[in-house]
Parts: sequence; structure tokens; C-alpha cells
Amino acid sequence: MSHKISKSNLAFLEEVLKDAEAKNIVKPTQAKDILSHYEARKGLDFIRVLVSFGAILIGLGIILFIAGNWQAISNPFKVVIIVTALAASMGASYATATQRPTTSQALLYLSVLIFGAGLFLIDLAYNFNLEPFVLSFVWALAALLLSSVYKDVILFIFAHVLAFVFITTGFGENLFIYAVPLLAVFFAGNYYFGFRKLVTFGSLLVTQIFLIYTFDFIELDPIYTAFVFLGEGLILYYFKHDLNRDIFRFVGIATAGIAAFSLTFRNLWEDLTFIENGSFYAIPFSIAFTVYLFTRVSKKEITPLIIISAFILRFYFDTFYEFLPRSLFFILGGVIVLGMGIYIERYRREEVTDA
Repeated sequence: MSHKISKSNLAFLEEVLKDAEAKNIVKPTQAKDILSHYEARKGLDFIRVLVSFGAILIGLGIILFIAGNWQAISNPFKVVIIVTALAASMGASYATATQRPTTSQALLYLSVLIFGAGLFLIDLAYNFNLEPFVLSFVWALAALLLSSVYKDVILFIFAHVLAFVFITTGFGENLFIYAVPLLAVFFAGNYYFGFRKLVTFGSLLVTQIFLIYTFDFIELDPIYTAFVFLGEGLILYYFKHDLNRDIFRFVGIATAGIAAFSLTFRNLWEDLTFIENGSFYAIPFSIAFTVYLFTRVSKKEITPLIIISAFILRFYFDTFYEFLPRSLFFILGGVIVLGMGIYIERYRREEVTDA
């Protein structure tokens, strides 16, 4: 089975093998055998996007038409309309799968939209009064099922979006029963979909949202929440594994950076009863973490540089907002932002050149 990689990575691999052949490190047959295990992953297809967008617009139009006349339709006929529309869309997707795969895929997305809209409309018609998070969870399960059957990564990412809605609209004790297995499925999907970076990023992002709401639900003090995310971010950054580690490192340092940014405020430290002057802790922590970030910048990493820029702006606003005339304050602030942007862009180009 061939491993799908980006076109740029495949081209790089071909260049490396050609160079190895020229230096008699590998034989031409060996290079060919190596390349046979890889194939270029399909990029963004304009026709696919256009057809999918058209199908979604049609679906939204149908849904809005039905919703607009919802009260005039009897409840049994409402169910018939939704089931018929869903069956027609799924049937058309299956019928066009061989001859018109792009159209089939668009109809598949339309089916998922009809299913989700149908859940909410039927709940409204029969006054089931189900919580939005329950409906979002069922919708996410349907998207996951179809994404696994058709091996469609877009549906899998859409399930992540629905999981975000599910978590943010009804967090409670029962959510753990559903959310934890759902997160496990998301991470398992990384293997199923060939280690796509977007899938890994989506899985980590939903997990972070889940943790935020978990700590809020158990009423963990904000400063302890900040320290937990600081530690968790550093674990994600340093823990060695083979699952898109660059994505883990990015999410990890970004999470740690956001947590550290919150710890630069004295008020957060003063939430602790034994601390009267939060600045006594916030300032040394800020200096120490900035020094740490500079050690990462020295390793040619750009995300820590962006976090350092955020720290600079934060202390600039906190220190000079009350003392400088407003016009001068914003002019200097603009100069600082512009300078940091130019420096980061130049640093990024140097990083690409060195790579």
C-alpha cells in the first residue's frame, strides 16, 4: 500500500534519490522500489470545491424553504420530507460514485447537512426538547460514520467542528461519557487517514477545548488552570513520538505561551490567598519564561518569537498607557508592531533558507 505524502515532499524525495543514485549510494532499481511506496496526495481541486459549494447552497436553500413553511406542514409529513430528502441525496451520491466521484462527494456532504438539519427540525416539531449538545453529538456520530465508510477527511474534520459545538453548548457530568470516547476516535482517525496534519491539529484543538471546559466545570482556580496548561503544553512540546510531532510541538508551545501570557498579570497571582503583591511573582516569571523562549528562538523556531512579541506588547500597554499622550502611545505601539512584523517575516525567510 502506497503512503500518501505532499507533492513537495515527494519531489524532495525524488531529488534525494537522484542524488543518491549519482553518488552510487543506491541502485536505480532500489530508488524505484522506494518511490513505489509513496504517491502524491491530491491537492485542493477547484472543481471539487465548486461542486461541493453548489450542493451545500442547494441543501441550505431546501432546508430554509422547509423551515420557513414548517408550521404549515403536518408532523408526519415533516418526517417524510426529511427522510425522502436524505434518502434521495444519499442515493444520488451512491449512484454517481463511479462515474462522477466529485459530484458524489458533494452529495455526500449535502446528506450530512440534511441529516443535521433534520435532527433539529424533528426535535422542534415533536417538542422533544433535546439539548443542543445531544443533537450535535448525534450529528457528529453520523459524520464520523460516513467519513469512515467513504474515507472522507473533510467529513472527519467536520465532525471535529460538531464536537466543538457539542462541548461548548452543554458541558456537564454526562459529557465525559461521550466526549472521552469521541476524542479517542479523533486520535485513532490520525492513523486511519494517513497521518494528515490537519486531522492531528483538529484532534489536539478539540482536546484543548475539552480541557478548558473540564477545568471550568470543576471550578479549578484560574491560576491553577494556567499552570496545568503550561505544564501540558510543555509536555506536548517535548514528548517524543511519531504522530506529526511538528504539530504537537506547535500546539504545545502555543498552549504554554498562552498560559504563560496569562501568568504575566498580577491579578491572577493574587487569587491565591497567601499572595498580596502579584507583581512580585508575575514579573520574575515573565522574565524567566521570556529567557526560555529565547532559547527556543535560538533553535530557529518562529512560534516562540511570536509569543515574545505578545509579551512585549502586553508590557508596553500596561506600562505606558497611563503615562503617554494617546496619540504618541498609539504611534509608538504601531511602530513596535510594524517592527516586530518585519523582524518576524525576515526571521521566517531566514528559517526557510536555512532549511
